[in-house]
Amino acid sequence: MAAATTTLTAEQQLQQLQKLLNGPGMAPPPGIKPNFVNPPNLEKEFYIDLILCLTISVLVVGMRMWTKARVMRKVVIED
Repeated sequence: MAAATTTLTAEQQLQQLQKLLNGPGMAPPPGIKPNFVNPPNLEKEFYIDLILCLTISVLVVGMRMWTKARVMRKVVIED
């Protein structure tokens, strides 16, 4: 049994492809309203975490350098 084939021109194929690519991938789940203009993100939390981690790491490295320089009075290239 042969499958039914449809003959489309190149322009029709291109139009179908553009329609497929410009549309949504699938329908959203029930109760969810898509927001493509201003989607929620975690940018603020990311920057807070980044600043916190950088601050803590700079303080810890600074304390180690201060301890080696002032308390131990021995600074070597490995430090």
